[in-house]
Amino acid sequence: MASKVKTIKLESQGLEVSVRGLGYMGMSAFYSPPKPEPNMINRIHHAINSDITFLTPLTFMSHLEMNS
Repeated sequence: MASKVKTIKLESQGLEVSVRGLGYMGMSAFYSPPKPEPNMINRIHHAINSDITFLTPLTFMSHLEMNS
């Protein structure tokens, strides 16, 4: 059985998201050659099924940025 992903609250709105996230900007054809759409959809579904609830267009976010 997989362990539950840790979560954090964002600011004062009380929205709670997973500490781990999925950056999806690299999935588009804007920064690199296009990836097969079914593969990218499967990757998003896998993240959600793994309790990843923080989806972001950023490709990289450091620990310091998450805590500032």
